[in-house]
Amino acid sequence: MKGVMQRFTQWYKGKHKRSGTLWERRFKSVVVEDGLAARTMAAEVSFGRGVD
Repeated sequence: MKGVMQRFTQWYKGKHKRSGTLWERRFKSVVVEDGLAARTMAAEVSFGRGVD
């Protein structure tokens, strides 16, 4: 089974021109300095809300 999954992964990455790990492009970091964006981010973190 492991060999099947490895071959599928190689095929999928080749077909979709992807490389690296699954999580490579999923998460990003941004600089938030002040103002409304900072308050909104603080509220998101405080309340533990996710992005829907």
